[in-house]
Amino acid sequence: MNFYDFVNLVWKHQNSNTLPNNLLYPKELILDSKIWNYIINLYKFTTKFNYEHSITFYWVDNDIIATNPVKGTQFNVLTKEKIELKYIPKIREWYEKIISSNAICLGLVTNEFHLACKTKNTGTVLTHNQTDSIKKINYTFLCKNKLNTDDLNNLGIVFYRGSFKKKLFRIN
Repeated sequence: MNFYDFVNLVWKHQNSNTLPNNLLYPKELILDSKIWNYIINLYKFTTKFNYEHSITFYWVDNDIIATNPVKGTQFNVLTKEKIELKYIPKIREWYEKIISSNAICLGLVTNEFHLACKTKNTGTVLTHNQTDSIKKINYTFLCKNKLNTDDLNNLGIVFYRGSFKKKLFRIN
């Protein structure tokens, strides 16, 4: 599935305040060059400065908009997940539109790109087993391909992984 179709799938559920069933998520995702350029630049920022960086993608008027990289610390980065857009539909007429989001998907860039997506089975409060499972999702496990699909399923997330500029493949 191409990334824009994927975003439309997620967007429809977000607008209806639901999360997709894990069976709706495709086996593979194809990101276009625009998205890959954002991801690769984020990777370069992080490795060059040795500080975590984050960007947020928004789906606006059938297009992807990315924020500028937000610099964090050497260990984490905090984002506010809001963007302000100003439209000028006609001369002398304008208005502001605020977009806020509770992310359904979260990406992590290491030497590959990883995408974790919530499903209807993702709880709002983590159980003890889910807390243990989420602790296992870290840089070392991602880079050494040691993620356990049982841990991912236990969290109720669908997880994708792929090399830069290649397809992302669903792990679970």
